Amino acid sequence: DARFEPYETIITMDYPTITPVTGMTGVDAVYEYYKRSGDMDFASEMIPVMKEIIQWYQKGTDYHILMDEDGLISAGSGFEQVTWMDVRIGEILPTPRHGKPVEINALWYNALKILYELTGETSYNALALKVKESFINNFWMEEEGYLKDVITVDESRKYTEKQIRCNQVWALSLPYSMLEEKMALKVLDTIEK
Repeated sequence: DARFEPYETIITMDYPTITPVTGMTGVDAVYEYYKRSGDMDFASEMIPVMKEIIQWYQKGTDYHILMDEDGLISAGSGFEQVTWMDVRIGEILPTPRHGKPVEINALWYNALKILYELTGETSYNALALKVKESFINNFWMEEEGYLKDVITVDESRKYTEKQIRCNQVWALSLPYSMLEEKMALKVLDTIEK
């Protein structure tokens, strides 16, 4: 019987890292399997689970993981480690990424578009369009030619937003991308440099 756990705990040293990516990569994995195998019976069986994943992100899970008013996913607070690259050493978070990480929101958009394709339910597409608009308005830096790594509300960490990190490649590599081709090429060029 398929079911969804709203987050996965990864133990690194003495502190848990909670990743909001798990559910959305699960949606992507089902879709990739379906596209390669043509097994719509399996995809149909997984649709209720995938819908539940979307619902959890909309209403919120533990560790401050939830959809914000702009449609983007926000995650983390305090000493919570919420992305794959977060590190905690005692009471120090050297690489905090609390806020709206680029890869999580790329996966979020992808998951919404997948559910729309598989179900035809327009509410998923409407939300995906809102997410895309918010993503482009908040993450894309035209002059620099790449995406912000994370959107944060913490004024003391605004410098981290513009760091060039590999996380933005998620926005290019998924079946559904929010970026126009010219944007994607600029991002790829920046990453390759």
